[in-house]
Amino acid sequence: MHYYCETDDNQLVSIHRGKDGPVIATASQCLEKEGVTDIHFALPKFTICLEHSHRYLPFFQGVHTFTFNGKKYQWKGHTALIDADSGVLLAALHTRFLESDPHKLGTLVITLDGKDILDMAVITCLVMQERSEEGRRSVQTRRFSFGR
Repeated sequence: MHYYCETDDNQLVSIHRGKDGPVIATASQCLEKEGVTDIHFALPKFTICLEHSHRYLPFFQGVHTFTFNGKKYQWKGHTALIDADSGVLLAALHTRFLESDPHKLGTLVITLDGKDILDMAVITCLVMQERSEEGRRSVQTRRFSFGR
């Protein structure tokens, strides 16, 4: 399954299921709290807050946390999504820096324990990656995808 992520000039992130599929979620910086991204899901309609911690040492990624259905989740670095209470691995991102397709971030592997939050894992991963990229670039629309 492929997911696509686009960012407009106002830094609104739109996530599609399928190359030309409908928008399944949007994300924007929270206006009330620094370091938080509000992710708005289309169906069913609900919002989660993805909190981004700051990096203090070079080459180390921060921690990104969110709560969904009363459970806390955490992206450690940009590679492992875990259940914050149990420590169980739910998803792992294998990035590809030398991929022939410059728009492909890599492969997101969802574990059996993470299958019930597949869309949540993919969407938070794409938003986390996009917010990280925003610190490295100023403007331009980019498309990212996960898939085979």
